[in-house]
Amino acid sequence: MILAVFVALPSLSVAQFSVFPGKVAVDSVVVMPGSHFGVAVRLSNNTLGIAGLQLPLRFSSPYLSVDSVSFAGSLKTSGMVATATIDNLSDTVSLFYYPDCNRFPIVTADTPIGVLATVYFSLAATAPSGPIAITEIDHGYGSTIWSGIGFVDAQGNRIYRPQGFVPGVVMVLAPTAIDDEAIQTLPSRLALAQNYPNPFNPTTMIEFTLPLAGHTRLEVFNVLGQRVVTLIDRALGVGAHQVQWDGADQPSGIYFYRLTHSEGAQTRKMILVK
Repeated sequence: MILAVFVALPSLSVAQFSVFPGKVAVDSVVVMPGSHFGVAVRLSNNTLGIAGLQLPLRFSSPYLSVDSVSFAGSLKTSGMVATATIDNLSDTVSLFYYPDCNRFPIVTADTPIGVLATVYFSLAATAPSGPIAITEIDHGYGSTIWSGIGFVDAQGNRIYRPQGFVPGVVMVLAPTAIDDEAIQTLPSRLALAQNYPNPFNPTTMIEFTLPLAGHTRLEVFNVLGQRVVTLIDRALGVGAHQVQWDGADQPSGIYFYRLTHSEGAQTRKMILVK
């Protein structure tokens, strides 16, 4: 029954799906161009005895490609089979758990929280700075034909989708970005300091130094790469500047602030905790 459900999974109607409290989340990372790195996909609030799953992800960037997928240290038990389908031409990677049909009774993953898999990426050395979102492939829970994240229980007669999904983001930093732990103020160079306090609730201060007078833009983005607010968009003079951001109307999470000037652009991350 379980295998039959998985064969039919991409074309099941929405009426055949139930929601469970689980939340799937993709980690967010900050990397430099030319990096090789791993991104974990996690499950929390799990209340199912998971016998199998389908988890398709998309990363829309010509600069990013998947090298491999590891299930080491994941929720997969010894009585399950895990595989991955990588398609760098379509910028997708899909993760699968299957039951081992040679074992009875069927072994399930019952842990309430843990890693489902770790996806290893390569980022091109020519990648520009900015965010790259890693999202689920969702053809629409409200459509007749559905393809997306689905979990199967030990009975194999029902597909569950998680109550929540948190996309990840690969934030590419410009090569000139200053390390979070070693902030320098160089009058002859553009410098963006780490915000303080960090984490913060709900206000934080952002400081930066301009080597030349000119038009300056300071923006805040969420993990999807969507601009939340533009703090500065005007001409500023040489020297040190500071601005406060109040995130009272934003949800908790990771944010990125980006400074753009004629001398270059720099990006840093900050964490809002409420």
